[in-house]
Order: sequence, then structure tokens, then C-alpha cells
Amino acid sequence: MQYDTDTQAIGPETTLNLICTKCTTVIEINHQTLGLTFREIFKMTDFEPHEETIQMFGICNHCRKQEQSR
Repeated sequence: MQYDTDTQAIGPETTLNLICTKCTTVIEINHQTLGLTFREIFKMTDFEPHEETIQMFGICNHCRKQEQSR
């Protein structure tokens, strides 16, 4: 599943991967605001990234519903 909330990004986008630790589903979100925030951090720290990817691990909605129904 992929949500692209920015169709006119300027420069490289930042990708946020939400990864379910139960079923390994990956929800990929590309959003210009994330990219702008991280570009400010890179500018402040004089860091040159080659790829902007953030991974967060948790439990997806589907797996939570399955756990609740048990």
C-alpha cells in the first residue's frame, strides 16, 4: 500500500515506511513536508544525505483488529 500525498515535490522526497511487526506489511508514505523538515536538519548539520528513508515499526490496523477479536 502506498500513499503519495505530494505530487509536486521539489527535489528528493522523504519516504516514511510504516512496517507491521506481525504481518510485515509496509505502508510507504511520501510527503513533501517530511522532506522539507529533514532538509532543514541536513542544512543545520551540514549533512549530505544520499537517501531519505525513515522506518517505523509497530502493528498495523488489520493485525490490531485481529488481536482484539480474540
